Amino acid sequence: MKNALIKINRQKLSNSSKRKAQEALHERPARRCSTIPTLPKTLIETHNILNNYNLMTNRGEQFLFINSAETNIIGFTCDTNLEVLRQMKTVFIDGTFKYYFCNYHCCL
Repeated sequence: MKNALIKINRQKLSNSSKRKAQEALHERPARRCSTIPTLPKTLIETHNILNNYNLMTNRGEQFLFINSAETNIIGFTCDTNLEVLRQMKTVFIDGTFKYYFCNYHCCL
């Protein structure tokens, strides 16, 4: 009888934990909030954030290719991507974007 009671209590605890996790899907985890910078309001702020944020690929390559405050050009790629592109004879590009921030324009 005692084992059955413990099993029921565990099941209640487990179900309430699952329910709590499902109800809180809209909340951003605190750990993620501390690692992602806030959205910049100006172009200068954007360049400063990118200079201070070490963007690396999962292979340890630098991902921020160009960040020019003079020309306001920001490019993201790595040496591996450039090498693959260099070897290709045909490259297909999709430049369809639904929105972008007012200070930014997308060029391909």
